[in-house]
Amino acid sequence: MSAAVISSPAVEAEDRRRPPLRFGDGDRNRHGDSRRRVINRVLWLVLLGNALVAAAKIAYGLFSGSLAIQADGFHSTLDGANNVVALAVMRIAAQPPDEGHPYGHRKFEVLGSLAIGVFVLLMILRVGEAAWSALKGASHPSLGVEAYGVMLVTLAVNLVVTTYEQREGRRLDSALLTADARHTLADVFVTLAVLVGVLGVRLGWGKADAVASIGVLALMAWLGYTIFRRAIQVLADESVIDPTELVRVVESIGGVQRCHRARSRGGSGDVKVDVVIEVDPEISVRSAHSIADRVEEAIQKRFSEVDDVVVHVEPLEKA
Repeated sequence: MSAAVISSPAVEAEDRRRPPLRFGDGDRNRHGDSRRRVINRVLWLVLLGNALVAAAKIAYGLFSGSLAIQADGFHSTLDGANNVVALAVMRIAAQPPDEGHPYGHRKFEVLGSLAIGVFVLLMILRVGEAAWSALKGASHPSLGVEAYGVMLVTLAVNLVVTTYEQREGRRLDSALLTADARHTLADVFVTLAVLVGVLGVRLGWGKADAVASIGVLALMAWLGYTIFRRAIQVLADESVIDPTELVRVVESIGGVQRCHRARSRGGSGDVKVDVVIEVDPEISVRSAHSIADRVEEAIQKRFSEVDDVVVHVEPLEKA
C-alpha cells in the first residue's frame, strides 16, 4: 500500500474523481485466507510437538534431579511460547487497520514478545539459583541410561519439527514459519550440549550436570536480550533500513529529481517507509502520481520486508 501526498487543490480534485480502492476482494483474498489457515495448522502441529518435548524434559529433569535437563525443558517451552505468540499474531496482529487502530495491530506482536522475555528471565532465575547451589554442594543427580532415551527421542522430535516447519515456510513463503523453525533448530544444539552433560555425569563427574545447565542458561539469557532489544527497537521507532540505500533506490527512478528525506520503522514483515521526493514543478499531477507509484514499487521490490510506503511529492526547489 502506498500514498502519494501532493499538497494542492488540483490533487484533491483528482483524488475525488478516482473510484475508491477495495481491499480483500476476489481470488486474492480467498488465497490469503487459505494461506493463513495452512500456516495456522502448521503452527498448531509445531506447538503440539514442542509442548510434548518440553513436558518430557521437565518431567524427567524433576524426577532425576537433573538441572541441565530441566533447563533444556524450560528452553523448549520458549519454542512453544513463540508458537503461541505466532498464532496470536496471525489472529490479532494480522487484522486490518480499523477506526481505533488506523496503523494496524502488528505491535501486539511486540507486546507478546515482551511477555516471552519476562518468562525467560523468570526461568533463568529459577534454574540459575538451583545450578549455583548444585555447584557449591556435594549432591549430584542420579542419571540412568533412560536419560539418553529421553534426550534422544526429544532430539528426534525437534529435528522432525524444525524440518517440517522449514519446508512449509519455504512452500508458503512465510517469514514467520521460517524464523520460528530457526529458533527450534537452536534447541537441537542445546539438547546436544545437555547430552554431553549427561555423559559427564555417567562417567563420574557429578558437576557436569550443573555446568551444562549454566551453559543452557547463558543461551537463554542471550535469547532474552535479543527479545527485549528487538522489542525496544520497534517501540522506539528505530530506523530499520539504511536511509542512504533507501535514497539511492528512490533517486534511481526516472522523474525523481531529488529525495531529501527517507525514513523507516517497524518490525519484521511490517516495515513502514515514508520518503519525500522532488519532481519537475511543470509536470502534471497525474505524472507526479505515476512517479510516486514507481517509487513505491521499487522500494517494495528492493526491500521485501516493507509493508507500507508513503511517498510525499514536492516541486523541485531550484537554486
